[in-house]
Amino acid sequence: HTSDLVPLVPESTALFASLPNISQSIAESYALFKQRIAENQMLREWWQPNTRSANGLSFDEVVLRITKLGSYLGPEVILAFPKDMKNEAPVLLADVTRPDDLMAALRELRSTLDSDAKMPAIYVDRTLLMVTEPRQVQRSLAFRQQPNLNSFAGTKLYRRLEQAYVEGAGWLLAADLQSLVNPAEREVQQLGLANMEQLFVEQKTGAGGATFRATLGFNE
Repeated sequence: HTSDLVPLVPESTALFASLPNISQSIAESYALFKQRIAENQMLREWWQPNTRSANGLSFDEVVLRITKLGSYLGPEVILAFPKDMKNEAPVLLADVTRPDDLMAALRELRSTLDSDAKMPAIYVDRTLLMVTEPRQVQRSLAFRQQPNLNSFAGTKLYRRLEQAYVEGAGWLLAADLQSLVNPAEREVQQLGLANMEQLFVEQKTGAGGATFRATLGFNE
């Protein structure tokens, strides 16, 4: 119902995912995340060209490696993707439960990587894991010290996320369609979707089993 990781998410975030690290593994959650993107044509067309890596590990490969460290992490892993992933890096955030074991595992992992493979910056302290570019590590740490510095808290996406956590977040995907989709595109106009605002996909597990909900919001 609460998250200490969301306030560290950068304001440029256009696609957000909260993946559970209790009821299912990070790998299973990430596979579900990619499945939901593939089911949405607009998100799929944006995702595919943006997540390829020409000079280092792809984000898929980064998540695969972090999956092996899941037992040292807290109950939630957050992925935040900017609209322009050519010039900004995605962010992976997780609480840390066993920092010493995590550091040892990361050192071992680094020793197994191909020397030509470029990893993003990995920051670890006693409570937090962050994988992104060095500049964003510094910014998110500043947000942790002074939350009012992060303008993400003033966005519609953030306010919708707050509501989702109050209601109880299980597996969550949120997309800022206003920034990801061009409203002037012919297909968007034909479908009457030019004023789309957000897409939320949620899955929760309660006493009655799993429930699934997808919500498309408009700004009018």
